[in-house]
Amino acid sequence: MTTPDITLALPPRPTSAPQATDALTAWLAPADAPATLAELQIRDNETLVIPFTTTLVPVGMHFPGVSTFRGYARCPGDGCGLCKVGKKVERRDLLPVYDPVAGRVAVLAVSPNLRPGALAPLLMAHLATVKSSGTPLLGLKKTGPYTFAVTPYPALAGTDFGIEAIIAFQQAFEDGTIRLEDIFPVLDAAAVAAIPEFASHAKLVGVTL
Repeated sequence: MTTPDITLALPPRPTSAPQATDALTAWLAPADAPATLAELQIRDNETLVIPFTTTLVPVGMHFPGVSTFRGYARCPGDGCGLCKVGKKVERRDLLPVYDPVAGRVAVLAVSPNLRPGALAPLLMAHLATVKSSGTPLLGLKKTGPYTFAVTPYPALAGTDFGIEAIIAFQQAFEDGTIRLEDIFPVLDAAAVAAIPEFASHAKLVGVTL
């Protein structure tokens, strides 16, 4: 296998002598810089969230279900390797929320299923509140394999509603700097072919990855 040529760009020659500075100042991120987004997973223990928008991004997801890859992968659409090896696509609605414990904006991946006890219908009434009277403080908890509980809490004095973090996120979201769907990786054809179970499947059914 040949090694591709790599061209390294040298940094420009400094025009003046470098100045000493304090590490804490040099490495301090600007206050309005949005943190990297991450999925906020709801488990058996209660998680506090503050919904601040009703805007969501629907995406197609795969659950590869192999030991070498944990969690969900995003379906890129046409030519998807996971689709070719028979992995079903599940829709998830990505809703940004503020995590007051971590002090950052995070993303809920919500199934659009509206069965009783599912997360989407439980959130709907509270999302209506976002449009009418402001941001509620909610406690989310998983109560079964497919059921959840949503508990509203009164906003106490001093509650961190994350105004600065939310404004920074909204600006980055609007200009395309941040995309909700990027919290989930896409397995390209080469990555799918590198997983033995999928390579065998593709070979047996005559699919080219």
